[in-house]
Amino acid sequence: MSIKEIAHDLGVSVATVSTALPYEDKIDHTLDPSDHTRDVREYRAYEKQQLERQTGRAFGKADVPAAWKGDRMAEQKKTVNEWQKDIRMSYTEEMLPAKKSLSEEEKDRLELLRYATGKFPGALRDRNEKDLEQIAGDRLPPEPANVIRLHMEVYSDYRNDDEVEVFRKYGKLEHGDCISRDVIVPEDIPLYALHYVIQRAFGWQNSHLHKFELPDERFGILTGHNASMWSRLVGILFRSPLMDDEDEFWADDYSGGSFKNWLRKKYTGPYMSQCHGEGIISCREDMRKLDRNREYYVMYTRTYDPVSKKYDEEEHVSNVLPVYDYEGNKRQEPKPWHGDDVSYRVEVVKFDAVPAEGLRLLFDRNPRALLERLPIRAVLAIGNMQLPENCSEGERALIDSQIAYSGEDVLLAVNQQVQSIIKKQIDAPQVQVMTPPVTDVLLYNYDFGDDWEVRITASANCPDLVESGRITQTELDRANVKCREVYRPVMIARDGEMLIDDVGGLGGFANFLEKIHPELNGMDPDEKENAKCEKKELLAWAKSLGWHRDNSTNFRLL
Repeated sequence: MSIKEIAHDLGVSVATVSTALPYEDKIDHTLDPSDHTRDVREYRAYEKQQLERQTGRAFGKADVPAAWKGDRMAEQKKTVNEWQKDIRMSYTEEMLPAKKSLSEEEKDRLELLRYATGKFPGALRDRNEKDLEQIAGDRLPPEPANVIRLHMEVYSDYRNDDEVEVFRKYGKLEHGDCISRDVIVPEDIPLYALHYVIQRAFGWQNSHLHKFELPDERFGILTGHNASMWSRLVGILFRSPLMDDEDEFWADDYSGGSFKNWLRKKYTGPYMSQCHGEGIISCREDMRKLDRNREYYVMYTRTYDPVSKKYDEEEHVSNVLPVYDYEGNKRQEPKPWHGDDVSYRVEVVKFDAVPAEGLRLLFDRNPRALLERLPIRAVLAIGNMQLPENCSEGERALIDSQIAYSGEDVLLAVNQQVQSIIKKQIDAPQVQVMTPPVTDVLLYNYDFGDDWEVRITASANCPDLVESGRITQTELDRANVKCREVYRPVMIARDGEMLIDDVGGLGGFANFLEKIHPELNGMDPDEKENAKCEKKELLAWAKSLGWHRDNSTNFRLL
């Protein structure tokens, strides 16, 4: 019987029958493999390599690089103009006098009606739920209650115009200066799950360490620029730098199989952190281990400005050193110094007075890392119609009104819950406190060698994407419904190619793209041959790290 005949006879799909059939190819020990055999070999090698990466945090060596094939899906397109026309016609017929032209008052009324009923281009969280249920063909589930749009862009202070030009020429960068992704996420997605979303969205393989942080200014204000307030926020906002490895890497349990499916399970809700090391009681016990009476030399640095011929007014902490070593011997105090380029001064302070900026010099782990059990809504303030950067004054006021300005504000908001946890001595992950938003920009750092930095901002709706034509309202509605039905993030827009681990950051990636697109014109035969060989080697290397030109539709990528 043919596969179709078997499917018809059993009453199942052709795909189900195909999956159950034994392979005709001999997978192992074949000197002249078929295309299918070669693909299976490569994917098995890739799975083995991923297992080595996740368990050892170091790259293994696979004999054969990975092979990936992107899936495609045709979608019906509906232009922004058509969507706006539908809205205008429906409201003109039902709520306004039938006229060829509307008065200014009627136009204002129409605009208000569109926003009030969630039928404006770019409506996401404010979308009319009845309309979404009509699209879904059923009632929407009660959870997740809300969804938001995250805009994530790869940023570097060292990015230059030449690199941006390379990304535009070879790296599919079309809409901005940064490689970026826009994703609809459940509002309750925690940072630990968002980490896996970022890995899949940008093409990384979860092979290195990562951290979520606040921008320098927000970190300084929230901690009051001192270790005392920072230590009070550990377990509420920040991770303990004394956390055990078992707690820190609790979610990294990849043991084989499809790496993409493993990632997908990690960022599919409902969410529940199992990191007991992030509990209030656990973190407070860590803070009690610190010697508050220990004294430190704190060295402050100012840089000389040759233009003004003065030292900068702003100081930076360049070193923090215990006055006494672990054997109880007093170290020699560093002396103040004024040189041609920099100026140093020294203070002797106890732990609580150590500047928050200098805490990184006292711990092996990053003291600025945020608790990853926190949902995105407990960290990030969001705009309504606009992203926080370059937004209108009205949006700016709305965003600022959400943010807990100081550490004292955060503590005041959660004090009652904290006291309840301490009194009951129940420190389970599901009973931990949730802070009010503390920032409008969240930073994600991956691979501290390549130093990838992703800047994350959010909005409740995304009219900018619809009005620019990057997505239609029909597509946005479908993504909205899918996110709610499967409780999983959905990609709605991306700009720029997938990235690679161990490529050397943005600069290294730009160099990689140039070398796999060599300009052969003008080269002599030897140079052409060398360029082609280098291209072949680089593509094989990138493929072995899981990199591929992912042609999956945005709708299906995550």
